[in-house]
Amino acid sequence: MSSKSIATFAAVEDNGAGHGDGASEIRGSPLATGRNQVEQSAATQSQEDEAEADEGTSLLAESGAHISHGRFASKDMLKQYIPELDPEHPRAVTLRVKMAKRSTMLNLQLSIALLVVVINIVLIIALIHNYPLDFRGVGTFSYGNCSTLSTINSAIHVALNIVSSLFLGAGNYCMQILVAPSRAEIDKAHAEGRYLEIGVPSIKNLRYIQRRRVLIWILIGFFPTLLHFFWNSAIFTSLPVAAIPRAVVTNDFLRVDDPWNVTDPLGHREWWKFAPGYGEASHNKSLIYSLQQQAPTMSYLGARECAEHYVNPLTASSGVIVVARNMTYQQYNRSSLLDGWVSAWEPWSDSTGWICSAYQDADILKWRFCTKAWVEQFPEPWVLLWPGQWEVEVDYCLAGEDGDNEQRCGLHYSAHILGIVCACTFAEACLVFTVWFRHRYNRGAESDVGEQRTMVTIGDAIHSYLKRPCRSKEDTGHDEAISAKLRPGYVIACKGSWNIEARVSWLRAVSNSIWIISYAFFAIGIAIPSAAVASSLMHLSRVGVDISPSAIWQQGFKPHPAAVSRDLRSFGAAGTGTTSTLLGHVLVSNSPQMLMSFLYLFYNNILTRQVVADEWLRFLRKDGKKPLRVSSPVGMQRSSYFLSLPFKYSIPLLGLSTVLHWLISQSLFLVQSSAFGPGVQGERLPVYDMSARGYSPLGCLMALALAFLMILLLPLNGVLRNYENIPLGFQRIGHNSSAIKALCQQPEEDRDAHLFPISIGIVENDQDMVLRCEGRLTFSTDIKLNQSIQPGKLYLLPIIVTRSAGRWRRVKIAFDVVFRPRRFVTSSLIQLSQLRREKGNLDSI
Repeated sequence: MSSKSIATFAAVEDNGAGHGDGASEIRGSPLATGRNQVEQSAATQSQEDEAEADEGTSLLAESGAHISHGRFASKDMLKQYIPELDPEHPRAVTLRVKMAKRSTMLNLQLSIALLVVVINIVLIIALIHNYPLDFRGVGTFSYGNCSTLSTINSAIHVALNIVSSLFLGAGNYCMQILVAPSRAEIDKAHAEGRYLEIGVPSIKNLRYIQRRRVLIWILIGFFPTLLHFFWNSAIFTSLPVAAIPRAVVTNDFLRVDDPWNVTDPLGHREWWKFAPGYGEASHNKSLIYSLQQQAPTMSYLGARECAEHYVNPLTASSGVIVVARNMTYQQYNRSSLLDGWVSAWEPWSDSTGWICSAYQDADILKWRFCTKAWVEQFPEPWVLLWPGQWEVEVDYCLAGEDGDNEQRCGLHYSAHILGIVCACTFAEACLVFTVWFRHRYNRGAESDVGEQRTMVTIGDAIHSYLKRPCRSKEDTGHDEAISAKLRPGYVIACKGSWNIEARVSWLRAVSNSIWIISYAFFAIGIAIPSAAVASSLMHLSRVGVDISPSAIWQQGFKPHPAAVSRDLRSFGAAGTGTTSTLLGHVLVSNSPQMLMSFLYLFYNNILTRQVVADEWLRFLRKDGKKPLRVSSPVGMQRSSYFLSLPFKYSIPLLGLSTVLHWLISQSLFLVQSSAFGPGVQGERLPVYDMSARGYSPLGCLMALALAFLMILLLPLNGVLRNYENIPLGFQRIGHNSSAIKALCQQPEEDRDAHLFPISIGIVENDQDMVLRCEGRLTFSTDIKLNQSIQPGKLYLLPIIVTRSAGRWRRVKIAFDVVFRPRRFVTSSLIQLSQLRREKGNLDSI
């Protein structure tokens, strides 16, 4: 191989390696071919029958026209005793087999997809009919107790997550079928000297599978991506916020004749025209002016008590009159109203800033959020400040009767988001239907369309190559021109000795490049949110919010007013309640879910490769033969894992990922407020509703901790779990299509091996003597299969073609020459010896 060297699981020896192109005979078979042998066999059998000593006759014998080969499992013989072993027998079609068939599973996935689409369409029609929409396309189920509605909302989201998991699982099942290569596509890749990957997530395969399947695969993955952004936000709760009118008045406002609704003092203020934008609502001064008539019935609050009462915008709900100690009607241009405002004219998260305005530092970088802890530190008297004008010393307040905000929470749905969900689920269901339509008759390897049947598991590929072996020259290096075109990673058979590693960790089942790339993304995925959380905590600390562990725990997952952001310039005016703003905040809030789902692909890829390697190496164990695990079982085969991984891995992984998704949803979330008028009977004021996004430090820290733990668990599992007594590097070829092909070279007599439990071991034949080796490593049902392979003896074993020294290899060589010359000399001598043996192999062949 001119530009390539061979890295082998065994030490390659001097003599050639290979096997004949024709059918091989099995040495040591009980019977030989030919008439004399048949007659001798019949006579012997007759004698045994007459002596009733049939213990020596194997049940694994073929009958009829075929010669009896008692070493190999035979469908024709065993079906006489166990009819279920014959896939064509009616008794073989059991409920278990029917349920495990790919066509049945596709029917199930299509049914789930169509059911979800129907539910979504019926749901949105029923909701719009029974719960009318407002100007933002938001419908309201009810307003009521916050705890009750929160429980209902949680239950709804549990149901949504179950439905979405089933729906996304249907798409994922179809994606596995689409991206898995067929036998024809694998053979095409092999003809070009390349291998494909079986049973593991692989981008490598996309180059060789049909373009139509690639397109459908991309689309099936695209629509769930959109659903991640919207599905969980289709139904949501709202926080009640009161539009509190506030009037700052002179100390004699009750004694002077100054009807505000007549004199309109606010209308004459120069700054009034700059009131924040809520349309004409910002110019509706009636809420403020009505306080003058309500004053005689309002309750007295001391200055400090007043400040502490109104500092929390989520609990305060009554109008307030702040009475100045140092201002009179005459001093203020014969007006008793110094200032007026409605809290809803600005975002509720900032609506209490007026309480602390006089105590803010002139340096904007030292601005602090107005909290109860800060208010408790105010000196007497409490002072209000209007920049550039004057200070108002607060004497007392008059407060109206508070409404109960605990009974004003809302449960809503967004018709726009539900519409997007319906469109995405409908498109996804159409794609699932396409996969079902094209693959529904593809019932398994026994199907007439076996060439086009995709191989989802390594069992599917082993089944195919055992049923119809491919005995080509490149498998044994017969043709140097063919061997020269093989690409790195391709596996062929070559003569060599058996090198055993006593213990190999699961870490080594995955290539270094996959580990490096995956953990580079994991590091980025942890670093970005960690930096954002650290920055947010520093911001909260800088603005005066307590971020001690006890304070963070006490706050829980509830949004703190200082941890609410309205900045969404690309979607419309910040702080407004428009549809575009709502959708924009939904997209931003759910973006971490997409990051998590992206990183999960790398996580699942590593774990799947380790599990596939473990399944592959089970065939080497001496504890008995193993049935194949396939996507459409026949005979004694087993069905594939429902979640692509064994339950002992898939269930914990599913549980951890579900908890992580939930913690992320509690870390960054949509904050929707519903505005009410002041007082007990406060009416709904939808014009003041606001969409924003909030974050919870507790949710962020818990999500990061769990993500970091999951990232540590993966290599920890790899260190603790080990493969024992395996050939050097054998754990990395289980998903390699060329390795499966090279090991599916069982004797011709073992034609039914794909239906029965099998093992990997050494099988001898007559050609082994020509090749001067002890036998070939292969899958077989042979009852005399040699699994006690002796180190030092020569066998036909798999090797991996590797590229000769490239750029990084040359860097490593230079490093060894300078810093590790002894190691460089030793490794060079070993490589030179291997190359000489390799050349001897090709020459002898």
